[in-house]
Amino acid sequence: WPLSSLPMELYEEIVSYLDRDDIKSMRLVCKVFDHNVSQMLFWNTVVPFNSAIFDLIKGEDGCSTKLTSVFDGHWLGVFKNFGKHIRKFGMSFDLNEDALANAPGKSITAPHSSFWGVYDYPHQQYNRYSYIAGLEDVADDGPLMNFVFVSLENVQELGLSVDGGLGWINGPDSSLRARVLKRPPRMFNHSPNTLDRRAQAQRELWDILRTAYQSAGRRESGCEQSILYSTALGSKPYATCLVPVCLTTPQKEWLLETAWAQRAFLLAYTLSVIAHPWKFELLHTLNVSRLSAAYLNTLARDDFWDALPSVRKVVIRVIPSFRTVYKDSNGDAMTYDIPPSHSIGPFYKFLKDTLSKRNGIEDLTIGWVTGGEHAEGMCARNKLLLPSPIGTWPDMPETDTDTSSFEIIEFPHIDRLTLENCWILPQTLEQLVLRHDPLRLKTLILDSVSLVKVPTQAGSAYLSGVFGHLRTLRLRPTPGSWLEVLDVISPGVNLTNFGSTFSRADADRTTSLEEISFRSCGYSSLPNFFGAARTQQGDMDNETWARFKVLKNQMLHSGNAMLGEIVQTVDEGELEALQAGWDLRLGWDDEEEKEAAVCDGLLPGGTGRFSGTV
Repeated sequence: WPLSSLPMELYEEIVSYLDRDDIKSMRLVCKVFDHNVSQMLFWNTVVPFNSAIFDLIKGEDGCSTKLTSVFDGHWLGVFKNFGKHIRKFGMSFDLNEDALANAPGKSITAPHSSFWGVYDYPHQQYNRYSYIAGLEDVADDGPLMNFVFVSLENVQELGLSVDGGLGWINGPDSSLRARVLKRPPRMFNHSPNTLDRRAQAQRELWDILRTAYQSAGRRESGCEQSILYSTALGSKPYATCLVPVCLTTPQKEWLLETAWAQRAFLLAYTLSVIAHPWKFELLHTLNVSRLSAAYLNTLARDDFWDALPSVRKVVIRVIPSFRTVYKDSNGDAMTYDIPPSHSIGPFYKFLKDTLSKRNGIEDLTIGWVTGGEHAEGMCARNKLLLPSPIGTWPDMPETDTDTSSFEIIEFPHIDRLTLENCWILPQTLEQLVLRHDPLRLKTLILDSVSLVKVPTQAGSAYLSGVFGHLRTLRLRPTPGSWLEVLDVISPGVNLTNFGSTFSRADADRTTSLEEISFRSCGYSSLPNFFGAARTQQGDMDNETWARFKVLKNQMLHSGNAMLGEIVQTVDEGELEALQAGWDLRLGWDDEEEKEAAVCDGLLPGGTGRFSGTV
């Protein structure tokens, strides 16, 4: 193949239509293809911190200095030869639920030899899982992590994902669709145009199963019922190795030792970044796609952020803690439940004391990972919403609360702010926008943000009345509704433009805000706070409702007062008024995402939600 027969731009165009498996095959065609395609193959690289990472500590002769690996990988050569091509580099150390479910038991004694023979005697020290202890040893190997970062010559985006399993655990709460289409969490936002072979096979299998159930006259929402239970509801509700509300002793020990290893990994990661600031001169994005709340303090180091002076965009998504794990005085692993709302304070403190003071950061995305409309499982989807961490929250968000006294974080250097997967009070959202009017904020993105409607004395938590045409925009908006809030925070059109005499918009307002983008926004309730309607049978059939009641007793307790629940039954009139006044569209366009909610026994995804730009 002629060396310069095709320009590099054509190789990039061709590769954009191929999945990763086909790109690997394309490298094997000839040396020219290998030279031109390899750099694109490694542009986006995510290294999972698991047993395969043992290969990194092998020397040139293939011998390990600390551990003996059963894998014959070539990680060392990959970083040496292709580190210069990596543009996006991520590392993940996430707890695997399957590994936790099958955590092996430990022997309480070990064989000892003496002059009269071999005998068993209790361990003199805490008996570790060799697998996790090996990962911790690798993390403690400072030169190894240093070698990884030294090899990155042109990295532009760093990714990090650390899930310690202390947050919400799905366990048996998983639909057939979620099991078939199971994929690792996405770290970087940009995904390939095509599916890889594994994803294609998963999609084909799901299409076959769905067609078979439809042919049998079963509706899609019940397609997983035949495999979720292994026994009758009257006896044992299900057969699973992982019951989130009641972990076994080996599972607690697995969580404890994983936490030790992850802390060692994060320490090595941050120290390696601090030690090589010259390697990140081209770095513009730090993407922490998943981080357990217990590890937030690891990133709250000024020297870590000082080593990344060119970073302009930061993404922080936090996993709230539902439990903690520790070793008691007897050396046993113990866990106890903690309210997930306890994660709000550390997140708020991290944002206020660390990120808000970095004058180089211009684009900030913050949000929660657990719960919401994209969560998996009927006990998590549309539930477990926490408030936005941009401010402190009162003990009782009453309707007459003076929000001017709230401690809302101000980001004086941020041009673009994104809030994800959270609920927020109407008055808090108004204060957030108005306090940033004289600052630099130009774009506010609300991604899956739900407005909490506080019940009035009349007991009505939602809108009432007849809506659906422009005349509605001239009426008095319901207090705390999106219509009222949008009238105040909109950088452009407000209710005054429609002839309303009830507009609260400031006619003399000057703001740097140019646009507000809504991505699947709507309403939520606080069922554990106000006693609002909790999850009810609704459109669920009897089998699905019975499954929910059984599963709920086996999941982590979610009775915290700060946990919100998305309301799908919203007055269609208001949504139509938003569509007429601000050209906001209703529902979701992604049919697959809609189907995922249906398979969890809920209304189609996007019901009662709206999107658009103001």
